[in-house]
Amino acid sequence: MIAGAAVVLAFSWSRSGDSASGPCDRDALVATMRGAIAEADRDGADQVSPEIPADCTADDMTQAMMEVSRSWHVMPDGTMMRAGEHTDP
Repeated sequence: MIAGAAVVLAFSWSRSGDSASGPCDRDALVATMRGAIAEADRDGADQVSPEIPADCTADDMTQAMMEVSRSWHVMPDGTMMRAGEHTDP
């Protein structure tokens, strides 16, 4: 019983972290990404750095990208680029 309580306490503590961050709002993230791509298309831009919702990361963006676009990709810093604009030499 004590061991079970210790496990629950340790799990709760590890999930709380140092900040009060919550899960990424995927719907808001997808809407933001789609809007940023639409704006880039209107402006003829090959890359865009959208202001993503709080608690979302570049990893969340990468996971959502297949739903958003197949012709754009996410860089590690959260910048989105057209797929054809970033190629290996």
